[in-house]
Amino acid sequence: MKSKILILIFCVLPLLANAAHVVTGATVIGVENTSFGTDEFVVFTSGGSGACANRHVRFYRAEANASAGNAEAGGDIYKRAYSSALTAFAAGFKVNIATISDNSSCDKVVWIKIYK
Repeated sequence: MKSKILILIFCVLPLLANAAHVVTGATVIGVENTSFGTDEFVVFTSGGSGACANRHVRFYRAEANASAGNAEAGGDIYKRAYSSALTAFAAGFKVNIATISDNSSCDKVVWIKIYK
């Protein structure tokens, strides 16, 4: 298990160096577990700054898989992002959200940071 986590970290960290924040310092005001039955979830934000602030962003499982390089690691990233979004919503934490592949796309985000 530890080796899988280390491999995941070493595979994803270089990608995050190229990540572009599309939302910074926003509050999560809603979370949808899917959008029309697709394998994605949607986070609605309020406040903050960035290309996708004050609107919704989409986390696709396929995008997480592509950023991680495989479906197993991508699935873990996707699940943790959903959990983080729900935590931020329930607790009223601020979020930063980023994309790896397209620095202005609100539909290809894969990274979320929650903080007080």
